[in-house]
Amino acid sequence: MSEAIHPFAAASDARPTTKETCEIQATLRRAWAWWLTLLLIPFALFLTLLGYLSLSPPKNAEIGQLYFIAAVIWLGVAVPASFFVRARYFRDYWAGGLTKPADYLRGTLAAWVTIEIGGLIAIVGCFMSNSMTPNVLPAVVAFILFTPFWPSGEAMTIPLGDEDDPEVMRHPR
Repeated sequence: MSEAIHPFAAASDARPTTKETCEIQATLRRAWAWWLTLLLIPFALFLTLLGYLSLSPPKNAEIGQLYFIAAVIWLGVAVPASFFVRARYFRDYWAGGLTKPADYLRGTLAAWVTIEIGGLIAIVGCFMSNSMTPNVLPAVVAFILFTPFWPSGEAMTIPLGDEDDPEVMRHPR
């Protein structure tokens, strides 16, 4: 790996400047705002669902099954695709450099929103069928995927290093 291709080959070469640090901090604040918002939306819908289920009679179970199938397909196909999109935005990081703050936010939001949509499809299925089952399962899976995926900002601040040099290479968690 040459220095011309990978300018952030060593950790000491990759220290952000003051302007970049301010941009990174602003991006991280925006990422946390997005993450918390996307965390609270399904939580509020779930609380609303609990009240809704206690007030109305059961509806058509077939509609619930269709939403279940749609949520499972979405989580099985779109979520892995979103991680591929995220990896494309993070390609500088995987090459040993730092991800630009705008790419960090775009890539992370692509994965977050895709996971969120899968959970929301499942919760809407609960509303449509007026039943928690089977749609609560994909909603829980989406919640479990989303919750530990909080913004750390490491891709913008801590380079992986050069994969050919074990002294500076750091494996991502």
